[in-house]
Amino acid sequence: MENFIDKNTEDKKVTVNKKLLFSDASTRGNVSIIGYKIGDNKIVVKKEQLKNTQAEMEAAIQLLKEVKKSETKCQHILYTDCDKIFRLSKEIMEPRDKHELKLMKLLSSTKTEVEHVKGHSKQIDKNSVELQFQQVDKLVRKTLRNHFKYYIIE
Repeated sequence: MENFIDKNTEDKKVTVNKKLLFSDASTRGNVSIIGYKIGDNKIVVKKEQLKNTQAEMEAAIQLLKEVKKSETKCQHILYTDCDKIFRLSKEIMEPRDKHELKLMKLLSSTKTEVEHVKGHSKQIDKNSVELQFQQVDKLVRKTLRNHFKYYIIE
């Protein structure tokens, strides 16, 4: 498999069998564009009618459903800029509705841990994982801008 992460320990490099996942969403009003990427696969984008945090959650849920379908035995790391997804995954907060509970169950069943990334930091400050996340982020925002460029919202 491709796109795995290498974790550095104190004095040696250890390859960990974890596939990288990325999810993001961009919202304007009730129109959201969600996006996600599995490993080196193409970025998937979809239009939804959700508010901001709900869209971020939906992007992660749809991504994890795809991961579950693939039935890979490896572990995964989901990179997101959504603080709520990160806090739910670390059990800093309890799920408050069925949507949040669904996310928690998918994270567990797909052996996925969550890492929080900065959504909009300077290019020079980004590591390779953040640069990959940025690809998803940019495509999602561009798709949303194009939606409003060509459609008049009533």
